[in-house]
Amino acid sequence: MIDPAKVDQPKTSAFADEFITTPDDGFLATMMGSSTGGSPGRVAKYNKDFKLVGEYPDPKTYPDVPGLNPHGIAVSWTKNVMLTVDFLVPASTLKPNIPVLWKTVRLWDMNTMTIKETVNCSALGVNGPMDAVAIAETGAFYFGGGDGNIYYIDANGKAPHTPVVAWDTLSGSTNRASAGNILYSFRSGTRLLVSSYTTDQVQLLDTTKPKKPKLLDTLKFPAGAGAHVVRLSEDEAFGAVATYFLDEGDVGQVVLPGDMTLRMFFLNDKASKFVVQNPSKSVIDFKTVMGAKGVYRVHGVVIL
Repeated sequence: MIDPAKVDQPKTSAFADEFITTPDDGFLATMMGSSTGGSPGRVAKYNKDFKLVGEYPDPKTYPDVPGLNPHGIAVSWTKNVMLTVDFLVPASTLKPNIPVLWKTVRLWDMNTMTIKETVNCSALGVNGPMDAVAIAETGAFYFGGGDGNIYYIDANGKAPHTPVVAWDTLSGSTNRASAGNILYSFRSGTRLLVSSYTTDQVQLLDTTKPKKPKLLDTLKFPAGAGAHVVRLSEDEAFGAVATYFLDEGDVGQVVLPGDMTLRMFFLNDKASKFVVQNPSKSVIDFKTVMGAKGVYRVHGVVIL
C-alpha cells in the first residue's frame, strides 16, 4: 500500500481525472484544472515509485495554454502520439458561475510531451468532450463529443487533422443531451464499449471498420441508473459499470448522482453479446452495502 503522503503532488495543476500506464511502469494522469480550479490544467507524469517526473506542457516554457483542461487521455505508443480532450473548467461548475465547456482536442508529441496540434471541433457540434481511447496501435483514436456522438480522428499524416462522426449513441434523437460518456477500446481495436449516462446503457460496438462501427449489443439499466465508467478485466471477458457521475449538491450546478451502484456483466466468447448470468447478484448497491458508514459514490472502476 502506498502512503498518499509520500506521493509527489503536482505543483501547478490539480483535479486528477484519468490515468494511463506507461511502458516503464509509471503512469500519466490528466489534471483537469489549475491548482485553483481554473485553466490551464496539465498532464502529470509519474515514475513507478510515484515520483512526479513533470507536468506538461512544461509550465516554465508554456505558462499559459488557453483552454487546456484535459479529462480524457489516450496514447499510441508505437506512433509516439497522444490525444487529450478538453472537458470543462472545474471551478466554473460552482454557483453562481456559468459552466465553461470546451470544444477542443489536442494531439501531442510523446517524445517531447508537447502539444503539436489543437483541433477546434466547434463546427462539428462537440461540446465538453470527456473521454478518449486509442484504437489499438494504429495512431487513430475515438473520443466522445459531449453531443451524443463518438468521433474518429487519425493522427497519422500532416496537420490539420479533422475528426469525423463515427457513431451516434443517441440513434439520431433530436434531444442531444449527453453527459458522462466513458469509452473502453479492446486491445485488438475491434471492439468498443460506450457508456451513456443519459440513456442508462452501455453499447457494444464492432469497430473492425473504425469509421463505420456496428452495434452488436446493448446492456440496458433501469431508468435513472446513469451508466458512467465502464471497464473490463485483463482477459476482456468480465466487466463492471459504475453509475455515479457527480453530485455537487447545493454549491454546484452538476447534479448527476446516478443510482450509485456497481453493475457487473460478462461477454460471450466472441465478445459480441453481454451476458448477465445472475441478475440479482450482479449489482452492488453502494447506497446500502456499507451499512452505518453511509452512502459511497463509486466514480471509477479498476478490475484486478
